[in-house]
Amino acid sequence: MIRILYGERGSGKTERLINMANAEMKEAKGHVVFISRDNRYMLNIHHSIRYVDASEYRASKPQKFIGFLLGLLAGNFDIEKVFLMGFPRLGGFEQAGNMQELLAEMETVSQKYNVQFILGVRGDRDAQPEFMKPYLID
Repeated sequence: MIRILYGERGSGKTERLINMANAEMKEAKGHVVFISRDNRYMLNIHHSIRYVDASEYRASKPQKFIGFLLGLLAGNFDIEKVFLMGFPRLGGFEQAGNMQELLAEMETVSQKYNVQFILGVRGDRDAQPEFMKPYLID
């Protein structure tokens, strides 16, 4: 399953995503992972959550990003939830409207490996792409 926290810059997405990850860590039966483009949120994330600085792995194209996620899951079968801050840029896109195919691939990965992806996506709430609407967190 994929869930998307969508909003404009300064709307509180980052804080909410961090709070969701920290709360999930307390209840998750498996491992929780938080992926960002840098390490600036590392100190805000509970120490039991695996923090990954994606910039160190050069997964800036959609297929490389899927490979990066698959490698992460292959290295730990107990991953239950993956929080991705700064999506879609993590997946190699500058704008959210271009990532429909990547989301479809991530959905396949999610179902096959029983992992939930929670994405933080920046964009104008009134102009969000139609394909994202089923994934949105209110």
